[in-house]
Amino acid sequence: MDFTSFFSCGWAGVDILYTLSGFLLTLPFARAVIEKIEKPPLRRYFRRRILRVFPAYYAQLGILLILAWLRIHGEIPKSGNLLAHVLMLHDFSFEYFTSINGIWWTLPIEFSFYLVLQVLAIFIKKSRWPMLLVGAVMVTISYRYFMFQAIAQKSVEYKVWLLEQFPGHIDQFVFGMFAAYFYVKSRRPEISYPKKILHFFPTACICFGIIGVILFLYLIHIHVLQYWDGHFLLFVWHGCVGLLIALMIYGIAVNGRLSPFLFGNRFMVGIGVVGYSLYLWHPLLIGWLQRCGLLTNYKGYLFPVLLPVALFASLGVAAFSYLFIERPFLNIGVGTGEKIV
Repeated sequence: MDFTSFFSCGWAGVDILYTLSGFLLTLPFARAVIEKIEKPPLRRYFRRRILRVFPAYYAQLGILLILAWLRIHGEIPKSGNLLAHVLMLHDFSFEYFTSINGIWWTLPIEFSFYLVLQVLAIFIKKSRWPMLLVGAVMVTISYRYFMFQAIAQKSVEYKVWLLEQFPGHIDQFVFGMFAAYFYVKSRRPEISYPKKILHFFPTACICFGIIGVILFLYLIHIHVLQYWDGHFLLFVWHGCVGLLIALMIYGIAVNGRLSPFLFGNRFMVGIGVVGYSLYLWHPLLIGWLQRCGLLTNYKGYLFPVLLPVALFASLGVAAFSYLFIERPFLNIGVGTGEKIV
């Protein structure tokens, strides 16, 4: 059996990121609607989002500029490119969007979700959910379809740049919102379910989600040559996977039987804590390790050697970044019961 798809699917972490963001960011808004309390103040919301994203991002940008100036890694970007990155607007340019750090193209998209959540939160009501879900799916598929028709003859890189922009993933974010709403609703004391359902349903969500994601990873692998030529998976794959990930997140959140074992151990919790810095640094460290003499001289299959070395190197850098850059900024204003998200 061909397992290539499962050892080359790190890019699918973006789908988890977008769906998980929808879940976590919607929790306070869902509580406000369901528990009839005040919504998070707009000023505090955006302050938390800015403090969550920009310090570690700017620190990495500064380090990469220093390395480029010392001619250790990369090149010093032109003024327009640098300004676009400082303002986090580099996604607007095909030339800029992966020019400094290939993983940064996701950050403006993520921040776009932060902005539109204030509007999408209006639909966090039982009677409005169908409208939001159908609208998000239709917007995503329509955006991908019509944009593809306009750029069908362009390179794969160009298609990635344009089709993966903000509207092309809004369905994943909304599926995460949906999971958050039902998670909050299920925790209400007046909502009681039979014990069999409480034990079975969350675990079923986790299992169904994992099996479904594996199936879709295999599907995209066997159709990879046709995918960017307009295969139907190009328009629906991310949405289907987002729904499956939302099911997993819901099952984990309500403490399905598998969640403590798979995701509640100290190692996984630790990865979650430093996850943002890990996300920022891991592709650069993997690239550097692949180019270093130790690994380039290795004659065997590289993956079993690269994985543990890259993982622990990335975790070390990520832990440093979290402790000395992220956490000091995240602690600003905390002390009044405000949680860090």
